[in-house]
Amino acid sequence: MEKEYVRLYREYDCHKWITDPNTMAVLVRCLFNANTNDTFFEGHLISKGSFATSVSLLSKQTGVKQNAIRTALKRLTTDKIINIQPTNRFTIITVCEYGYYNDFPQTKLETTNKQLTNNPLFNSQTTDEQPTLQLITEEDKEQGILKKKEDAKVFSNKKEKGFVKPTIDEIRDYCHQRGNHVDAEKFWNYYESIGWKVGKNPMKDWKAAVRTWERKETDVNRESTQLSSRWGEKINVERKDNYWQE
Repeated sequence: MEKEYVRLYREYDCHKWITDPNTMAVLVRCLFNANTNDTFFEGHLISKGSFATSVSLLSKQTGVKQNAIRTALKRLTTDKIINIQPTNRFTIITVCEYGYYNDFPQTKLETTNKQLTNNPLFNSQTTDEQPTLQLITEEDKEQGILKKKEDAKVFSNKKEKGFVKPTIDEIRDYCHQRGNHVDAEKFWNYYESIGWKVGKNPMKDWKAAVRTWERKETDVNRESTQLSSRWGEKINVERKDNYWQE
């Protein structure tokens, strides 16, 4: 079986929870559990860098009590180390920027060590003095730094291609295309005040939010019309009763 590794970066050291053994245990377990490829679990797509789990399962895997697991997950989520998506039967945890941390090409040192380990001449060496490998050159370091910067740039571009907040004119034009009566300025002010979120999650498609707003307004207008109709019937009946009483 080919060996696989996970990397712990020194930038974790700037977080306050670095001295908390429970949080560190949960972080390492998340890195271990994260999928290296896209998979399906009970009909759900579990993307690369994510995994399906539960608080009780993490507790068994780490030996940490469930209350401490919840605290650790909250800390890691707050610092955007992980992202949590609950479902009806389990929880999907995603290691943020998983590819940025784990998709580096194998270094020359790792490749050479692997070749030497598989070499029977090297394995049969019985001398007390073991060879010292100094195979990481300045060129290797520069290439590693450039690769890291390129990956960071790609990740940043992906973020930029995500949700873009619309203008009031864009919302108004879309409402005009649909022929609805949604107040574009009211819609924009509402979502601006809550940080362009749908529930607790960041908005992905503002046009879908407009259609939802439109449907809710239609339902409210229908109920209002029905209520007005009922009151109108009641008033007519009362008038007839008063007429016959007179």
